[in-house]
Amino acid sequence: PIRSQFLPPSSDFPLEEGTTICVENPCQVFGVGGTQIEKTVVVTRNGWEPVYPQERKLWVRPA
Repeated sequence: PIRSQFLPPSSDFPLEEGTTICVENPCQVFGVGGTQIEKTVVVTRNGWEPVYPQERKLWVRPA
C-alpha cells in the first residue's frame, strides 16, 4: 500500500455534488513492470459520472 501524509487510510470528508476528482490506482511489480489506472469523475447526487468515455482494456505486450 502507498502511504501519504496528505491522505489518511480512511476519512469521512464529504464529496459535494459537482466536485471533480481523479481516482488513481497504481500497480507495480518491481523488476517486472507496472501500470497506473485512473478515472476522472464528477460527483453527482446519486453517485458519480465519468468526465469522458474511456475504453477499459488490458494491453499485454509480447515478451
